[in-house]
Amino acid sequence: MNGTEGTAVLQEAISSTFYTVPECIDGVPSYAPEIDKEWEVPDEVINAIMEQLADGEPLQQALLTVLGTGGDAIQYRDSLFCDPSDMWRIPVAESITGRCLDINPRFGTRSLNLAELADEVYAVDQSLTAMQYLRGRTHAEGVSGVYPMHGTVSSIPPAKNEFDTIVLDISNNRFIDKSIKKDIFSVMDYLSPSGTLFVIGSGLYLQSYSSDFDDKDIGFTHPIQQKLSQNSIQTGAQIEHFCQSLGYQDISKYALVPSVKNASYMFDMSDTTAGKRMINNEIMLDSPIEPFVKTLGKFLLEYKMLPYITPGYLLKCTKQTAPDKTQSSQTESTIFTRGSVRTVAVVTEADGTLKRLVKTPHRPAHSAYHELEYETTTAIENKDGQYTYPSGDLTDSPFGTVYTEDPIDGSPMTETITTDLDSFRRAVKKGFDWIIEFQNAHKTPVVQRSEEQVRTELSIPELDLYPPQTGPAMMCTVPSHGDLHPKNIFIDETEIVGIIDWEMSNMQGNPITDPAYFVMQVSAKVHGGLRDGITKAYIEETEYSEIVAKEVRRYCTQMGIQVADFVQYLPYVWVERLKKAQSIAATTWYSGKSVRRANNIQFVWDHSEQIADWMC
Repeated sequence: MNGTEGTAVLQEAISSTFYTVPECIDGVPSYAPEIDKEWEVPDEVINAIMEQLADGEPLQQALLTVLGTGGDAIQYRDSLFCDPSDMWRIPVAESITGRCLDINPRFGTRSLNLAELADEVYAVDQSLTAMQYLRGRTHAEGVSGVYPMHGTVSSIPPAKNEFDTIVLDISNNRFIDKSIKKDIFSVMDYLSPSGTLFVIGSGLYLQSYSSDFDDKDIGFTHPIQQKLSQNSIQTGAQIEHFCQSLGYQDISKYALVPSVKNASYMFDMSDTTAGKRMINNEIMLDSPIEPFVKTLGKFLLEYKMLPYITPGYLLKCTKQTAPDKTQSSQTESTIFTRGSVRTVAVVTEADGTLKRLVKTPHRPAHSAYHELEYETTTAIENKDGQYTYPSGDLTDSPFGTVYTEDPIDGSPMTETITTDLDSFRRAVKKGFDWIIEFQNAHKTPVVQRSEEQVRTELSIPELDLYPPQTGPAMMCTVPSHGDLHPKNIFIDETEIVGIIDWEMSNMQGNPITDPAYFVMQVSAKVHGGLRDGITKAYIEETEYSEIVAKEVRRYCTQMGIQVADFVQYLPYVWVERLKKAQSIAATTWYSGKSVRRANNIQFVWDHSEQIADWMC
C-alpha cells in the first residue's frame, strides 16, 4: 500500500467513526496544533528515520543509519519499540475488545499491542511527529486496523459509534489538576455502557493541595500519612475515587513496578500477598533501584499506605455492578514479571509455595521461544534422567503459544555467589562440571569448520558486526541452553539439581555458548556489572581469570576443542540471540536490546588479542 492509498484508508476509517474529518498533515489527520515540546525521542530523529523508510530502507537499517550504536541509541530504540502494555494487557485481555480508543500512546507501540486483541485501534496523541511515525511503522510492518490521529481528548470530535475499550494514559501528567479530571470525564462520552476504561498513571508525585481530589474518607492516622493526605498526590486511590464518583462501579487496580514507563512487575493491588512477597525479597527485581523500591515498599506496607501510593498503576473501570467479594477467599497469589519477549506469571499458594509458572509471549511471533523451550526440555528429559528439567504444557492464546511450567526443587545458584574468591571458584567449577557432563552425553562428533564458515557464523551484516581475524575451528554440536545464567541453575545444598528457562535453547547449538556466558554472568554477579565481569574473568590477569583459564582448559580438553576456538566463539551467545530475534522479527531485534548485545559482542572482539594471549 503506497502513501496515498494509506491516507485514503485512514480517512475512510475516521470518517466512519467521527463526525468531523480534519485536514491530513503528511498523511495523519490533525485535530490540534502541534505542541512545541521535547519528547523522549526528538522530532528530528523521528523524521530522519521516516525519511530512510520512505527511501525503501529496511527498518533495522534505517535505525542503524540514524541512531548508530552509541550515544542515545539504546534509549531511543526502547522508547520507540518497548511498552509495558505487552505485560499489563495479559491479565486484562478479556476486557480489550471491539473498537478501541488509545489516548496518549506516545510512539504507538501500545496501540500495536492493543490491536492484537481489539478489532481496530484509534490512536490519539498530541505529538504529530509521533503519530506520523506510527503511520509509517504500520506501513513498514504491514499492520492493519491501527489509525493514528493527532489531537487530544478535548480536541477530537464526537464519535458516531461508541468504543468498547478506552485506554487513557495520564502518567506524563505529574500532578492532579482539572485537566486530568476533565479528560477522565470527557472519555465517558465515547465509551459504551458495557465498555471498559483503562487509566494508566504514576503515583509518587507530591504537588500542591487541590480540593477537587480531597480524600477525607481514607482516614490516615500516622503523621506522615496525614502530611501526604494534605497534598494532591497522583495515586491510584485518588483517581479511583474520582472514577467511582462518575459511576464506575467495578474498578480493579494493578501496581506497576518499578515505574509505569519501565514496568517489570505487576500485581493486583487486592492481592496483598503479592506485594509482600515482592517487598520481602521473595521476588528478585533485578533492577539497580531494587533497594530503593523495597525500602519504600516496606515503609508503605508498615503504615498501610501501599494502596494509596504506588510507583505506577493501571485501573480497569466498568460501569457494571461490581461482584461481591466479601465471601471470596484468596487461595492463589500472582506476580507478573516482564521479560524481553514474554511475561511470566509466578503463581503461588496463599502460603507462598510456588504452584506454577505461566509464560505468555508478548507477540505471536515470540511463540517460537516457547516451542523451542518445550521441544528441547522434552528431548533431553527423555535421554538424560539425572537432572530435573522443567515439564509443562503448551496452549494457545490471543498472544501466541503459552507455556505453563511446573516448579522444580532447589534454589538459584545466584543466592550462593558472593564477592569471596572461593565462592567464585566453587561456582565456576560446579557449573563447568555440569556443562562437561551434559555436553559429553549429547555431543556430535567433532568436525572442522572452515574459516569462511566461522566468519559467517559470527557475522551479522544488518548490524555491521564482523569478527576480527578468524581461523578454521574444530567444533561439535550440543543442545545449548542459550541463557545459562546462574539464576537459571538450581541447586540443593551443594549439587545442581535442575536448569530452568530454556527458551533460548538450540538442539544443535554451539558448545561454547553456555560455558562462555556462564562465566561472564558469575563474574558479573561478583564484580557488580557485565563489563567488569568480562574484564576480570577474561581480559585482565587476575586471580579470577586464573580460575577461569584453568576451567576453560579443562573443559576444552574433555570436549576435544581447542582453547583458541573457545576464544573465537566467546561472544556467540549474543550472536545467536540476535540472529534468532532477526529470524522471527522479534521486538528485541529492533529495541535497545539489540544494541546492547551488539555492543557486548564488539567489546569482546575489541579485546580478543588480550583474551587469546591470556587464555591460550
